[in-house]
Amino acid sequence: MNDWAFMSGEDAIRTQVENLTDGTEFRQARIYFSGRINDNVEFKTQFDFANGKPAFKDAYIGLINLPGIGRLRVGHFKEPFSLEELTSSKYTTFMERALPNALSPSRNAGIMLHSHQLKERITWSLGIFRQADSFANGSSDGDYDFTGRFTGLPWYTDSGRNLLHLGLAYSRRSPQDENFRVKQRPETHLAPQFLDTGNLQVNSLDLLGMEAALVLGSVSLQTEFIHSVAETSSSQNLNFSGWYVQGSYFFSGEHRRYSRKEAAFSRVKPKRSFLGRSGGVGAWEVALRYSFIDLSDSILNGGRLEDFTLGLNWHLNTNTKVMWNYVLADIDSVGDSNILQMRFQVDF
Repeated sequence: MNDWAFMSGEDAIRTQVENLTDGTEFRQARIYFSGRINDNVEFKTQFDFANGKPAFKDAYIGLINLPGIGRLRVGHFKEPFSLEELTSSKYTTFMERALPNALSPSRNAGIMLHSHQLKERITWSLGIFRQADSFANGSSDGDYDFTGRFTGLPWYTDSGRNLLHLGLAYSRRSPQDENFRVKQRPETHLAPQFLDTGNLQVNSLDLLGMEAALVLGSVSLQTEFIHSVAETSSSQNLNFSGWYVQGSYFFSGEHRRYSRKEAAFSRVKPKRSFLGRSGGVGAWEVALRYSFIDLSDSILNGGRLEDFTLGLNWHLNTNTKVMWNYVLADIDSVGDSNILQMRFQVDF
């Protein structure tokens, strides 16, 4: 993923965040190996070299088809929380995930049980995790996190061309060394951090996530709400929250594809690839999203940020995509910034 961004902002924005400048980067440069052994063991190792230093992403081994249980996974992988987080960044509708993603856990070292029932119409996942560094290393007394997710497909027809997804997730967390901090930038990785709670002394943290998605042929809608309650060392609760709603439309006739086993969205497959044998134009998708995050509560002023993001995606073929995003980011009581960005992506 090679990204380019062009940014401007009001004087008050530049005074507060600084370094609001144009730029380019390789957002991801990854290689991975995965497979199965004897039909009952799965494995995956994935490394990212985008920032010039290698780092683990997924690195796990799993047992599948366990009688009465389903699957067991051990290693470094994503905690089961948030539809958008669990949808691979290769397949997300926008270049960056929505603002509430700052509250969502991502990859950690852990052990997870997960399965699906009723012909993959219901999924559940439950795991215990430890916070780990970029090489899945972590050490401290206690500090375990418990995360679970439950999803359902009350409506699923035409091989997923029409569906309704509903999900609920919860995480009980013990921040390592009682240090907790939330930061968030507008929906471009090249921008500086716009919001920051600073370091907080927190005894425990509760996260609640609610998610829903609707696909009606070429039209899709998706929304999530995440609420965080942090108990500080002074026994005072701090509440942070965020939500987003987004919609997209394929005017070339495709639809967002959905993985019932993972309860997340997957790869878009153009009806006719660009300059393919059938002389196609690829798949064209237009999208719009509103997202909001509030990191202020009581005497803490971490800030409030809302984004309006307009996107245009060109899927040249199954493995190649070009994305354009325009982001209007508004920091409450500070001002606006405008961001135009684009991405060139290939994966296989």
